Amino acid sequence: MFTTAKTWFNAEAACLNNDALLVKIESVNENEFIKTEYLTATVDYWIGLSDSVNEGSWKWRDGTELTGYTNWFPGEPTNGTDEDCVAIRMGQHGGNLYDAQWHDINCYNIPRSFICEM
Repeated sequence: MFTTAKTWFNAEAACLNNDALLVKIESVNENEFIKTEYLTATVDYWIGLSDSVNEGSWKWRDGTELTGYTNWFPGEPTNGTDEDCVAIRMGQHGGNLYDAQWHDINCYNIPRSFICEM
């Protein structure tokens, strides 16, 4: 886990520099592990999911498509303007209470902490 906030693509580059990728979450157990080990209230963390190549086609950084397990916050992904990257969040935000749920956001506007895996 890196607490130095970066844009999604800079976070991806930092992971690659450490022979890793942004984290891929494929099960409730993995999501729960990340929740208990890394997440803190009101802090977003980048994960390795994006639809930046093809809008609506969510892929992990290893190139695999998003299938099976997801943990989107209700109403997500919104596929809003330039919301091509995904973060995981805990706690209160904008009147909503997140419980290690995912949301799509702009890859560049607000740097975030991030989680890598080897």
